[in-house]
Amino acid sequence: TEESTELKKQLLDSSLALEHACSESHGQEQLVNELREQLAEAQEKVSCAHETNSNLKAALADSCKREQCACDQLQESSLAVRDLKLELLESTRALKQACEESHSSDKRKAQLEQQLVDANANFDDTVAALQAELTDSQSQVGAADATIVELNTRVQDLELKLTTV
Repeated sequence: TEESTELKKQLLDSSLALEHACSESHGQEQLVNELREQLAEAQEKVSCAHETNSNLKAALADSCKREQCACDQLQESSLAVRDLKLELLESTRALKQACEESHSSDKRKAQLEQQLVDANANFDDTVAALQAELTDSQSQVGAADATIVELNTRVQDLELKLTTV
C-alpha cells in the first residue's frame, strides 16, 4: 500500500536521519572531548604561564633589589672616590707647599752657607790682619823694650856720672 510504502519511506528517512544525527552527535561528542582536552591543556599552559609569570615577577623584584643595592654601592663608591680625590688634592697642595718651603729653605741655607763662607773669609782676613798688627806691635814693643833698656842704661850711666861728680 502506498501509505505503508510512504510510511516505510519516512521511517527509512527518519532512521537515516537519526543515524546521521547520531553520527553527527558522536562526531560532535568526539569534537567536544577533543575541545575539552585542548581546553585542559590550554588551562594547564595558562597555569604554567601564571606560575612562570609569578616567577619572573619575583626574579624581576629580586633583580631590582640587587640593582638598587648595586646603585647604592656605586653611589657610596663614588662618594669615597670623591673624598679620596679631595684628600689627594689636599695632599698634593701640601706637598707642593712643602716643596716650595724646602726650595725656599734650600735657598736660605745656600745664602747662610755663603754668608758663613764670607764670614770665614773675613775672619781669616781679620785674623791675618790682626796677626800682622800683633807682629808689628810685637816689633814695636821689642823696639820699645830695646829703647827702654838703652834709656835705662843711659840713666844708670848718668846716675853713675852724677854720683862720681
